[in-house]
Amino acid sequence: MIIYNYYELILIYLLVGVLIGFMIESLVRTTGEGLSGGERYSLIVFWPIMLAVFLYYFIKGLLNIDD
Repeated sequence: MIIYNYYELILIYLLVGVLIGFMIESLVRTTGEGLSGGERYSLIVFWPIMLAVFLYYFIKGLLNIDD
């Protein structure tokens, strides 16, 4: 019974990763760039980190902050 719950959590995690990956890839494609298969895979698996990095650079670009 507990193992079934772990599978559910893993599937939900990956489903959220696919949805967020789709949104980020759509935004990246508007710039004329594309993503490779490895980038898509890492975007789905490591979506919390990728989302944080994307938001950081998006806000940084929106506010025109230079390093």
